[in-house]
Amino acid sequence: RTGDPVERRAAIDALARIAQPSPAIGDLLLATLTEPRDALRAAAARGLDRTPVREAMVLPLVDALGDRLAPVRSAAARALLRYAESHWPSTTPTTVFAARTEALLARLTDADADVRRIALLLLAWAAPLGPDLAVPIVECARDADAGVRRQAVETLARVSDSAAARRELVERLGDPNGAIRVAAFQALVRLGTIAPDDARLLHRVRREPLDADARRRLVALSA
Repeated sequence: RTGDPVERRAAIDALARIAQPSPAIGDLLLATLTEPRDALRAAAARGLDRTPVREAMVLPLVDALGDRLAPVRSAAARALLRYAESHWPSTTPTTVFAARTEALLARLTDADADVRRIALLLLAWAAPLGPDLAVPIVECARDADAGVRRQAVETLARVSDSAAARRELVERLGDPNGAIRVAAFQALVRLGTIAPDDARLLHRVRREPLDADARRRLVALSA
């Protein structure tokens, strides 16, 4: 943790290459993400892809999404995505993410699409979201990246009492990506804006292209 920066970087690089790092190594890599030296933070970030993420690591990783180095932001996003995928749905308190709402909102304009997407996902986990948060999420629903648009749609479904969110979800029913059209339809049904058997909107959503998974989700809605 102390000593010559070159030696420290070599030590961090060695730890980052360990195939199955222990919790203690994960904690050390995480602590290094707060280092002022870019090279040390970048070296620690490379080890995050092999590090199991525990709940205690979530908030520091959310903070790392704001790092000025793109590789650090991307590594933190990937680590958070692994945590989210393995714990959703979960009993993890929404306050874990609600405590960093402002930090997550700031990442919705990140240059890295994965960072934007994971920030949206964690905002959804912090639901219910107030209507004042709708505007930046609506902007993400128009993102050039389809993965970001889909997650924005799913997050908009968790924004309470927002006409802007509902309007954008209706717009997404015309998205060129079939999975996003279905996600928008599901969101509107969840919000009680439309009925799951609305024939006119279903016809709009079902137009090609529409993959098998999207079709299954539509069938499940009317089951």
